[in-house]
Amino acid sequence: MQNRKTIYQFVLDRSGSMGDCWPATIQGLRSQFSNIRNLKIENPDQEFYSALCIFDNVIEFPKPLSPAGPSDEQYFAGILPRSNTALFDAIGDSIRHIEMHAGELLERKEASVVMVILTDGQENASSRYSSDMIRREMDRLRATDLWSFAFIGADFDITTTANNFNMSANSRMNVSKDNMHETFNLIDEKMNEYVALKKVGSIKKDFFQ
Repeated sequence: MQNRKTIYQFVLDRSGSMGDCWPATIQGLRSQFSNIRNLKIENPDQEFYSALCIFDNVIEFPKPLSPAGPSDEQYFAGILPRSNTALFDAIGDSIRHIEMHAGELLERKEASVVMVILTDGQENASSRYSSDMIRREMDRLRATDLWSFAFIGADFDITTTANNFNMSANSRMNVSKDNMHETFNLIDEKMNEYVALKKVGSIKKDFFQ
């Protein structure tokens, strides 16, 4: 059976230090989910699902995994920066969330996953997952050829953390908070490329390649 379903999961740091770029980040996030809806319209032979995870020291899913649709805007209301950075827990819980809701599709190889993670600071609040645990999970999922992880550091050098996760150079990016608009435009561009390649039978593993 052809793989015609794409799952897009955005994992967003809402810790207090994100306050200086928050309006631009939310604007970019709205653009992301709008782009997923547009891809659904432009590619009627494909199915698109999306989910949003936000995290500080608490992990939340204001938009649980569900079909992309026009009502997605409601999920961004009232989200503000606060508290610390439970990065490992956010990634681990996001993986579990997708596997819980779409595990059968992935086992049948009927779906693929793009997970984009955006943070501006070092892990400092996780209680359930460690760096090694996340690396093992990412290694396991990348080996299926169905999962693509993209890791973005905003005014934060993610090199060490990305290396600990075994992420390739084409799966990570350091950006300036002053350029959030350009960053989200690039994510849109790469997502469009991902879908175009998938339609001809190739699932892109290195998102920024």
